[in-house]
Amino acid sequence: MKTKQMFWGIFFLTVGVLLLLNNLLEDGVSLNGIYEYWPLLLILAGASIMAKNQMVKVVLSGLNGLILALMLYSFISAPFSFFHWDTDTTVDYSSAAEHLMDYDSTIQSVSLSLHAGAGAFAVNGDSEKQYTVDGKGVFIVSSNHTDSVLNLKVEQDEIDIDLSENQDIQNFINIALNNAPEYSFDIALGAATANLNLGDLKLKDFNLKTGATSIDLTLGMPSRSEYEATIEMGMGSVSIRVPKDAGVQLDMNLPLSATDLSEFKKIKENIWQSENYSTAAKKIHLKINGGFSSLRVSRF
Repeated sequence: MKTKQMFWGIFFLTVGVLLLLNNLLEDGVSLNGIYEYWPLLLILAGASIMAKNQMVKVVLSGLNGLILALMLYSFISAPFSFFHWDTDTTVDYSSAAEHLMDYDSTIQSVSLSLHAGAGAFAVNGDSEKQYTVDGKGVFIVSSNHTDSVLNLKVEQDEIDIDLSENQDIQNFINIALNNAPEYSFDIALGAATANLNLGDLKLKDFNLKTGATSIDLTLGMPSRSEYEATIEMGMGSVSIRVPKDAGVQLDMNLPLSATDLSEFKKIKENIWQSENYSTAAKKIHLKINGGFSSLRVSRF
């Protein structure tokens, strides 16, 4: 058996078992704190490279897959359970107010910046307002409007954290956008789950940086002739949907990731294209860099 087969076989088997147990057991499965042992991945990877015996390489690869699965699960299954309030904090965390702006037909372009750590996040394009931001947690919303451009910024507020306490923090942010303007996105997330449904929006550019995340991303059509979407993945699972009417090119650097690109044709090393790339009037250039991740790209 090859080392890559052992690694991904153990990885997916472990994640599947943990998710199944989490669904079946009343209290779920908690692996809080296991992320502190992440250097084991480097140790086992180094040992595997130095090992001359093929069987030893296979065993070490399997252990790496097991440890990665345990660490990944500890982040994405309950992304806020390992954060607790510092008892000295004075922040009122009980709820978050709704932030909104009435629709303004003069706004032609919107730049959205979403920067957050742990939590669950959703973005969609079905608002009749210019935008609405609501949820639960500690976050700051700011915006400024100049001529036909709106800059919208959503940040998770900084708080003191004490892991010895027992009060859980839950961060959830839901952002609904109007689909009339064109959009630029700059999103950075830590240990999070996110549903970014941008299929109804016209995109100018898109940038996403993730840590340990589980992300479902749907990209919209270009507002102009083309746009570039850049994604930097840490540990996690990412599913990306791109519109069939756009010609799509994938430029990927994912040496330690499992990928499903069955709807795309490999052109050369690390480059994939949709069948209509050369003929489509509008194009999306998708650049993806990642570490230990699972990636699926499909068309809708």
